[in-house]
Amino acid sequence: MGISYKVLIIDDEKMIRNLLVSLFSEHGHNCETAKDGIEALEKIKKNSFDSAVTDIVMPLMDGITLTKELVNLYPNLPIMIMTGHADEHSAGSAIAAGAREFIKKPFSIDEFILRFDKMMRDNKGKEELLALSLTDELTGLYNRRRFFVLTEQYLKVAHRTKKRSLLLYIDIDNLKWINDHFGHHGGDQALINFATILKKTFRESDIIARIGGDEFVVLLESTDENDEILITHLYENIKDYNATRIRHYNLSISLGTAQFDPEYPILIDELLSKADALMYAQKREKKGILQKNHGMRVETFNNREKRSHPRFSIDLPLEYRDMDNSHTRGAIVVNASETGFLIESGKDIPIGTELNIAVLYLKEFELANFKVTGKIVWKEPYSKEDWKGDPYWKGYQYGLEFTQILDEDRWKLNPLLSGRYIAEEVSYNL
Repeated sequence: MGISYKVLIIDDEKMIRNLLVSLFSEHGHNCETAKDGIEALEKIKKNSFDSAVTDIVMPLMDGITLTKELVNLYPNLPIMIMTGHADEHSAGSAIAAGAREFIKKPFSIDEFILRFDKMMRDNKGKEELLALSLTDELTGLYNRRRFFVLTEQYLKVAHRTKKRSLLLYIDIDNLKWINDHFGHHGGDQALINFATILKKTFRESDIIARIGGDEFVVLLESTDENDEILITHLYENIKDYNATRIRHYNLSISLGTAQFDPEYPILIDELLSKADALMYAQKREKKGILQKNHGMRVETFNNREKRSHPRFSIDLPLEYRDMDNSHTRGAIVVNASETGFLIESGKDIPIGTELNIAVLYLKEFELANFKVTGKIVWKEPYSKEDWKGDPYWKGYQYGLEFTQILDEDRWKLNPLLSGRYIAEEVSYNL
């Protein structure tokens, strides 16, 4: 027995409905029936069907009108029209309305089944071709075209239902190096393996796509609870993958995020642009650390950058502990870059001091915390003045260069780089 379909049969004659139900059942198909077009529309809106078979001449709504309505609502639904009034209604009018197949009454059982089976085979072939055109051939994920189609509809629903969404823009690090050293087969396998990790990490309801050579995106419903959990889970799955596979390299990614706020909706292109920018900021930071580790100087908030490229004020309180575990309090992060912090403190901290820093802040009503290790690379006296120009605070500004930050914590720097956190609600912790 072949594939089983769920078929909606529409005919005003009960005898015909019963005959077709019996016929379809013998061939392994499931059926529901309706006596006119109005009832058919009600049933198809409540249930999912693989196809519809309808008569033309019926009360309330005829089969041609019904077919046009169904094609408008469900463009991919294959519809077969049958009629005992062939003189009045031609195959041409049925096909023009959107039907895939047409048969005249009376008909033989063999002819009916042959025509129905051909219609379903043709439809399956079209669906497979459509799937191929919308699927990334290598990874099996959605391709760029499908991503934009699905995302446009997804964001419309999110806007209407007032639900936040989170976009992740992900780039596999060093794919060119993998291709150069292990051939394109090795690079393809890295892409396939990462696609498998994405499917393992995220839900079926999330939109996962490969939109470029080494670039992937995930669009998901955003809540205060699941954003950080899912991103952490992704890094954990990559770590587990690297630990259990034998190869000459570790899979690594750079990641940027952007949130869709239904109160302030933006287009998908702008959402992608924001996440893409933060992803590349993380990638540049990694390259800077790599250069430093190979003996090249990395400048973190040097005086020239601080004066000629001012950023917004962050004023993020924090605690830090120097390497011999003595406490120092009262420091404030007033600026952040991909490679370090600009800090103000009343404490005199010697250049070269290494600090363990724990940061805790609220990002768009979400609590985020992470730890970094850094070194003081420059300092200078600093004072704050009141409206009269009289100093009311004296201390130092410091350039702190990161020496260690976990990969799974790098994305938490993004809100500090773009100002998307609530300064009035921040706290500090060790």
